Amino acid sequence: MIKWPVIFPLLLLLLPGMAAAAAGLTPRQAKSWLNETKHVHIVDIRPAERYMTGTLKGALHLSFAAFRAMQAEPEAHVLLIADQVDERQLPTGYAELRILQGTPELWHGAGLPVVRVKVSKPAFVIPRGLCEMNEPADEHEAEVVEEAWK
Repeated sequence: MIKWPVIFPLLLLLLPGMAAAAAGLTPRQAKSWLNETKHVHIVDIRPAERYMTGTLKGALHLSFAAFRAMQAEPEAHVLLIADQVDERQLPTGYAELRILQGTPELWHGAGLPVVRVKVSKPAFVIPRGLCEMNEPADEHEAEVVEEAWK
């Protein structure tokens, strides 16, 4: 009979995208990771009100449902900005998925490029029924209003 201590490491080798849990990063760790890692997508899934108070420069603002529905790129690394997230519901298939910890003030203190943005008209709307939550989902264009905390 095969025992779990033998099978589990084999499963980790066979399913690398499925096995990796999202690791939290402090702002300082995130700065180092961003400098060392290629193909990083920064995704902010916080509500629009929180997104506008401060986010990382270049962050894409999406709803959690829209982020989960995206096709994972196996070579892409993702830095996720979220207030709260159940790691069991995060999408798999990325080379690496990390969650940024802290607040915009702490991110700025660590030297990360924090900006305030203004959300303008929706760039597109996912119609009811096509969205995972069965309700319309707006994906907004954002323009940088100012570099935060200069």
